Amino acid sequence: MKTQTEVIVLTPDQLIEHINVAITPILERLEEVEKKLAQDKLCYTSNEIGKLLSVSGRTVRNWIVQGKADHNGKLHHLDAIELLPGRYTIQLSDVKKFMGFYK
Repeated sequence: MKTQTEVIVLTPDQLIEHINVAITPILERLEEVEKKLAQDKLCYTSNEIGKLLSVSGRTVRNWIVQGKADHNGKLHHLDAIELLPGRYTIQLSDVKKFMGFYK
């Protein structure tokens, strides 16, 4: 069976628009969660943040340690406090700030 690969060509503006469309629901969901939990918890684990954003805890830890490049290629790291090796605590305000780089 032959496999075909489709290549999609986008201008930088089109790529930015696609990224914005993809990230907007995540940011909206994060704002909802932030409002609901604001009085409950100040800090979260990487796994808890991962669940809120529908990504793995490992992805969140990678954002902390390795960072993630924005659409201009600038690397941003998710701010967190390392409690033990590989165990982090993260504030929702830091997640919101981090996700804002990908609007």
